[in-house]
Amino acid sequence: MILPQLASQMKIELKRCWLLHARCFAFALLLGSCAAPNPVGKIRDIAITEVHRSDGGGCRDWVATEASARKFFAHAILITGEVHHHGYDTYSCWARGTFVVGSEIWEWEMNAGGAANVFPPGRPQFLVADPTKRVAAGE
Repeated sequence: MILPQLASQMKIELKRCWLLHARCFAFALLLGSCAAPNPVGKIRDIAITEVHRSDGGGCRDWVATEASARKFFAHAILITGEVHHHGYDTYSCWARGTFVVGSEIWEWEMNAGGAANVFPPGRPQFLVADPTKRVAAGE
């Protein structure tokens, strides 16, 4: 009789533990940070393959270079789509490119508003952003 009760109690505790960790991870994402300060990792061989320029909004002074992309990804933090939508501007100028992580070639698309989509091969894409470009704190 005690074993079934103990097993039931352990299931409940495991669920609580999982929910707690899931909530902590979600909270970290909402704050715009994650346990890893750089979700992309160590990159090399960065290249810009396409740039779209515009004269409007925040595009006048924005210049996409391999050096600026390298600096961006070195300091980028993981964000959610909601944080991107409410916390970052989106401009009509952007750059696309590639970099190497380990032995894989990853693709990316960066907007002048301070956020980028990252496309690792064979895995889901994710969003990263420059925390200094955040324009709104409210989600």
